[in-house]
Amino acid sequence: MASSWLLPVLFLAATGLKKSLPEGPIIAAWQNWGACNETETLQAVERGVNVVFWFATNLIKDPSTQQPLIVGGPNMACMARVRKKIEEKGLASAHLITIGGWNQPHPNTSFSGAEWFQAWHHWNSALPKPFDGFDWDLEGNDNLVSRWNKFSPAVMQVVVDMSAAAKAAGYLVTMAPPTTYFRKLRNHRWLWVKKVPKMACPGKWKRREFNLYLNNTDPDYHPEFFYRGMNSYAYMWAAAPADTFDLVSVQLYENYSPALQALQSGMSCSQYLASFAKDFVDGWVVNFNDTSLPLQGEITIKVPASRLLIGLSFGNPKSAYFPPEAAGEAYEAATSQERPRGYAFWMIAMEGMHANGTNVSVSFASGLNSFLRGQYVKPTPEEPRGYTARRLRTLPHEGEPFTQGLEVVDEDTLIETSGAYPAGTQSLIRLVDVHTGKTKQSSTLEGFAEGVAKVPDGWLVIPYTNHKALKFGTNLELVAEQDFPLTQGWGFARDEKRDRYLATNGTQYVMELNSQLRLESVAPATCLGQTVPGLNELELVEDFADQGPMLFGNLYRTRWVIGLDPETYQCKCFFNLDGFGDQPANERNGFHVANGIAYLKKSRTFIVTGKNWREMFEISLEEQPDSSASQMALAQSLQQLLSESLLQLPTPRRMRRATVQSPQALQVGS
Repeated sequence: MASSWLLPVLFLAATGLKKSLPEGPIIAAWQNWGACNETETLQAVERGVNVVFWFATNLIKDPSTQQPLIVGGPNMACMARVRKKIEEKGLASAHLITIGGWNQPHPNTSFSGAEWFQAWHHWNSALPKPFDGFDWDLEGNDNLVSRWNKFSPAVMQVVVDMSAAAKAAGYLVTMAPPTTYFRKLRNHRWLWVKKVPKMACPGKWKRREFNLYLNNTDPDYHPEFFYRGMNSYAYMWAAAPADTFDLVSVQLYENYSPALQALQSGMSCSQYLASFAKDFVDGWVVNFNDTSLPLQGEITIKVPASRLLIGLSFGNPKSAYFPPEAAGEAYEAATSQERPRGYAFWMIAMEGMHANGTNVSVSFASGLNSFLRGQYVKPTPEEPRGYTARRLRTLPHEGEPFTQGLEVVDEDTLIETSGAYPAGTQSLIRLVDVHTGKTKQSSTLEGFAEGVAKVPDGWLVIPYTNHKALKFGTNLELVAEQDFPLTQGWGFARDEKRDRYLATNGTQYVMELNSQLRLESVAPATCLGQTVPGLNELELVEDFADQGPMLFGNLYRTRWVIGLDPETYQCKCFFNLDGFGDQPANERNGFHVANGIAYLKKSRTFIVTGKNWREMFEISLEEQPDSSASQMALAQSLQQLLSESLLQLPTPRRMRRATVQSPQALQVGS
């Protein structure tokens, strides 16, 4: 069923639907619950607001039809009138509808994120003035034992997948987490969780940096207040494809927030705002250690300044107040790299009212606009470059092995691994003459061989399933076995400069392993706004086309080869191997697929081949003057892979059924 929901996303992308934020600094503002505020909204935009968050909708199952249903929100006719007046005045603005809010249900998980996006798109398209996108504002509930005081793994997956689908279709997607739902934890001040009755068994105070509960507390600051999160939105940010979220508006006005604690401890408003923005730009590490979630391990979280908004409000005894003047001080004192894109405030209906229990009237729109105008330098996003593969020569692929790994030994020699079914019957590692394709030396091995990588005194071959990597000497003698942490091994490459390994396992994730093969981090590979499932044989090129390091991988069951930035795992380039070798019907089933990439540094060319191919090919790559058609073809291939059962993104339910050595190693066939 998933594919039927995903195909319209391709159509939307192809028709050019592309919503964008206004140029330059952002001043965003929320409406009140269900409000339109026709006059006040127009005035706020005239004073500088250029992103309006209309409040709020929920994603529920229709009790009558059992179908996805979007409920809530403002009077849509009034919303359309306001926007028409804004347009008539020539004022640039973006308009998003919020999903969630305090005391509201989380999205119904009977439907996938892709299905929810399609339902939302149909709902939005029927409005008198469709929204430019949506803003996630999922929060907790006053009732401590409410099920809405915990994000279920299924809800997290809906948020990630619906956001990715919307972004791929051209909509804006933003999030508005309360501070404790998305923030750096200081060494001197840890959040702790104390489980409340009916939610779980009573327990002791535990030091944590991440969980899905929204009823945590802090023993050192208002421990009676059980409404704090713990980096749940950081998970959404990390698990989604790169660039999915256009803006992150972090609410400093959360009750008894770390911001209020800092101000009450004597820190100045401007000092706190500056340090808070710097935390997001510099980044921090979160250990996503919940085994019910697909993304696992220690992940570095960074939000670029160009996507960061700091959320302010008019203040009360429980909520931090930062006047616009303090925001201006922090902004002007910061370096250009550490200035947020702008600020957001709650809410339009309070513009011009008294702030923080005083008699001072405040307009956030005017105050923020007084220093933001003209200060923003727009980043220049870079689309992946398309290349055309040119055949230079053809070599025999002696024995037509089931190639799993291919690397360059020196200018004259390649090393190749081959797996076979049943495992071990024809698995081998061999040295191949790069000029003739002839085998120089060969050794058989037990198990199913996958990727191979160079080590200082030989070669390391990872297994498909048996958790034992095999170390071979330079003469292909078996030297040692080493524990391998992933349930499945696919692609494998060594980064000599950083003394690390990069591995794939058939999912959308790239795993970083240290020199001892211990798992260090996991991050999704992304391309054209989508995750990239099934990267197989890997090749790390030290400097590709003067663009720096590039991690190339075959895209399983296709002829695509994708080049990723080995730090962000965003795709930077791609090429296609259609026309190289035979293409029998069983290629779509995973046999006879293109697999094997080796880079010849001196000639700046590649040797490529495939599983059971009769030939190997030396190719050069020629950059395409216009790669838009190739990008669309690649996007369609990615969507098709994501919609097929073998390479579906893992869901929490599938993860619970899986038997894994490591939670990062998902059960997906090779």
